[in-house]
Amino acid sequence: MRVFALRAAVAAIVAATALALAPAAGADTGQSTTRAGDNTKVEVDALIADNPGAKRVAHNKVILANGVQAIYTPSGQSGSGSAGGVSVSGFVYKGCDYYYLCIWDEYRNKWSFYNCGQVNIGNHGWSDKVRDVTNNQAGATSYFYDWKGYWDFLSSIPPQFGTGYLPPSDPLRQTDMINVC
Repeated sequence: MRVFALRAAVAAIVAATALALAPAAGADTGQSTTRAGDNTKVEVDALIADNPGAKRVAHNKVILANGVQAIYTPSGQSGSGSAGGVSVSGFVYKGCDYYYLCIWDEYRNKWSFYNCGQVNIGNHGWSDKVRDVTNNQAGATSYFYDWKGYWDFLSSIPPQFGTGYLPPSDPLRQTDMINVC
C-alpha cells in the first residue's frame, strides 16, 4: 500500500509540474510572428525562407543573395538596433539609422534594410503586417508591392520620410515585397 501511495504522490507532482510549465492557451510561445517579444529566430528564419540564397550572418541579421542586409529588432529593445550595436555615421530619423529603410509591425518589431535590392517579406512572415515605414536612406526612394498573382505596385517612400502609424485604409499595410532604393 505504501508503494502505491508513493507512486500516486510522484505522479501527482509530475502532472502538476507539467501543467505549471505548459504554456497557457493562446500564450506567446515565441513561435508567433505577430506578438511582441523576442521572436528573432522565427522572424529571421521566415525572411530567409522568403528570399532564396539569403544567409544568417548573426542572430538578428541576414544578407540576401542580392546584397541587401536585413536586421531584425524585437519590440522593446533599445538603441539604434538597425546597426546591430555597430556605430553608424549619420543620424537616426524616426527610430531608423541613417542609410536604412525601416518597417515596423503593430507590436513595434522592426526590420531595417541596407543596400539596394528586392526583399520578399510576404510568404512566411510579414505579409500585410507593415504598420509604419521610415526611409532614412541618402537620396534613395523605396517601392512597395503587394502580391496578387503578380507584383502590384502600392506606393513609394522618398528619402528622409516617415509615415507614422499607417491608418487601416493605407495600401502600404498590404506590403509583401519592398524594392529597397
